[in-house]
Amino acid sequence: MIDSIISQKTEQWITELDSRSSNKVFSEIPATLDDFLYSGAYLNLPKLSDKQYEFVENGTFIYNDKEIKELNWKPLRRVGELVAFWGKGCFTGDTKISLMNGQELSFKELVAEYKDKEFEVLSYDIKTGKEVRGKASNPRITKHVNELTYIKLYNGNEFKCTLNHLLLLSDNTYKQACNCVIGDKIQRAYDKGLEIVQIGTLKCNAVPVYDITVEKYNNFALSSGVFVHNSGKDYCSAIIQSRIAYLLLCLNCPQVYYNQSHITGIDMLNMAYNSEQAQDVFFKTLSSLVDSCHWFSDKCHVGPDYIEFNKKVTAYSGNSFEEAFEGKNLFVCVLDEISAFKTKQELEQMNLRRLRAPRYSAESVYDMAKSSIESRFGNGIGKLISLSFPRFKNDYIQQLYAAGKKEIEERGDKSTVFVSFGTTWDINPNKKRADFDDEFRKNPERAESRYGCNPSSVEGGYFRNKTAIALSFPIIPKELVPSTDDRFPILKDWFVAKHNALCSIHIDLGLKHDKAGFCMSHVDSLVDKIVKDEVRGTTVTKLPIVVVDLLTSFIAPINGEIDFSLIRMLIGELINRGFRIGIVSLDSWQSTDFIQMISKLGIETKTRSVDRNTNAYDCLKELAYDGRLKGYSYIRVIETPAGVIKVNEIIDEIYNLVLIGGRKVEHPALGSKDVSDSCAGSIQGAIEIGFSSFSVDDVHVSADRESVSSKDDFSDREFLNKVSDDYFTG
Repeated sequence: MIDSIISQKTEQWITELDSRSSNKVFSEIPATLDDFLYSGAYLNLPKLSDKQYEFVENGTFIYNDKEIKELNWKPLRRVGELVAFWGKGCFTGDTKISLMNGQELSFKELVAEYKDKEFEVLSYDIKTGKEVRGKASNPRITKHVNELTYIKLYNGNEFKCTLNHLLLLSDNTYKQACNCVIGDKIQRAYDKGLEIVQIGTLKCNAVPVYDITVEKYNNFALSSGVFVHNSGKDYCSAIIQSRIAYLLLCLNCPQVYYNQSHITGIDMLNMAYNSEQAQDVFFKTLSSLVDSCHWFSDKCHVGPDYIEFNKKVTAYSGNSFEEAFEGKNLFVCVLDEISAFKTKQELEQMNLRRLRAPRYSAESVYDMAKSSIESRFGNGIGKLISLSFPRFKNDYIQQLYAAGKKEIEERGDKSTVFVSFGTTWDINPNKKRADFDDEFRKNPERAESRYGCNPSSVEGGYFRNKTAIALSFPIIPKELVPSTDDRFPILKDWFVAKHNALCSIHIDLGLKHDKAGFCMSHVDSLVDKIVKDEVRGTTVTKLPIVVVDLLTSFIAPINGEIDFSLIRMLIGELINRGFRIGIVSLDSWQSTDFIQMISKLGIETKTRSVDRNTNAYDCLKELAYDGRLKGYSYIRVIETPAGVIKVNEIIDEIYNLVLIGGRKVEHPALGSKDVSDSCAGSIQGAIEIGFSSFSVDDVHVSADRESVSSKDDFSDREFLNKVSDDYFTG
């Protein structure tokens, strides 16, 4: 009878039955995590930090208890859900790198010339100890920072990067820039390395920092010849997926091992909030790890947005919710920057305001991923990983962290959640709370959010130190105001350039196009500040002082709109008066014609939306609170349908600003912020074009750009007055 039943079974059934026996589980005995990470036979990575290692270890614990015991591996708590966030490391835009075609370009120039193209850089192969050609792509701005590490080398070269950027030392290990000390040798092309002779921390205001993606070798040489790691928050996520792919391939039949049909695939998915994050950041990191590991060489195929491993194991990278989960047998899902997804509450608010809203909320993406994994592999085997930094108080990553922490407290070792979340001084052993006293003094709300991991409330007054604002924008006599208070401001005859700094102009148009704020400012000088640190000792940082040259607004006639040509004329008049305009930025309302006509004057133009985040207002706040903002205000008389009113535009607007959802600075329902927006945008631009060009020994802004001549109409006072009269009469 038994023989009869067995004879009716297929050969595949016999194979599956054999695979379930302990001696048939593995087709290859898997390497330990340490061997896989650090051995030349596998990834050969620089040593991870304790936090990173713990995260990877828990994220790759996928075998059953029986196999863990037989392999003599350390037993861990069975984790199915991980919640964590990690920082990035990058370089300032003026940092130059050497390309293999002979070019030596700054990151700014790389973005302009190679944004959508691949290029070759000089890389270092840790396995062989030789310099090699590295395939690079995706030069990009990764974020804006307020603190940089400054390093000067023995040969006199210097560079600035974020504190946590990894530098390749001469002993083939990586070290964070902030942890380097004088005497450390950074690996350099064609010799034994360059010694660090000076290191310090530079305070700055929302300076953009850049990075590139380098395949396989994950490092590149600066123009000074030293090698640095290309960085990214997705690094640990990519390591986890490569390790899990390896562990699955070591099984004789991973599907049968996890009680799946042998014809079913096993899928891993990285879900990002946009295509750039999915493809250019995460996927290139993962494919680079796999490509550099010889063990995978004959066991996978790398596609445009997927890696197809043997045994029907596939890793995907995507951001299309409609397609992401369809037809996939999810074993691992990484929700990359989950807090960048809109929450259900935010989507409801967007729909009420008739704004175009994403279809899926953070909650729905999380729920779909979790149910998909648990229904197929059970909780504690499959992995759901949520990565992000907190955007505002009680945002989604904080909700997940709180829920995970509560479960761990209630269930102890039976909990299937792993959380990694803490203040900067909790995560970094080289930091303590006192190191950030200066940041907390200058901008307590932002410091509490960024370093203390305790963002601001959903809504509240943005500028709480009203005294600092009043001192930064003192009321001056009307005769000292550089422009008239007409609806179309006219520059006074005495107002001419008395400095040679590059100026930043930002223009912000009101929602009804009936008013436009206009501000011009520049970085006037740098002030020294002494910073004491146990690791780096006493260092001197340079902080910018910003001066507001011109702050005004254009007001349209009743039932009319702003004429852009009048704004162009004012810019031309400023040029003729000797002001060196480095950049003109505008909100998203601007016309193509306006951009083109300003560009013809030889001036850089860009879109700068003050509403998308708090970066611009963070600059303004920090400068004001630290006494490094020199602006002005005045009482303006304005005619309205209700009669004549007197206003102090900049003070009135700033005092009434509120923080909404921790994401943007907004005005009250019946208020406005056109002038304050223009001021914040101008200050941010001034720091970008002024401070980033300083070396550590500079005191004043220095630039060699020629002033741009303009049309005669711009300086024709009769013409300007005539235009003004014609525009505002009737």
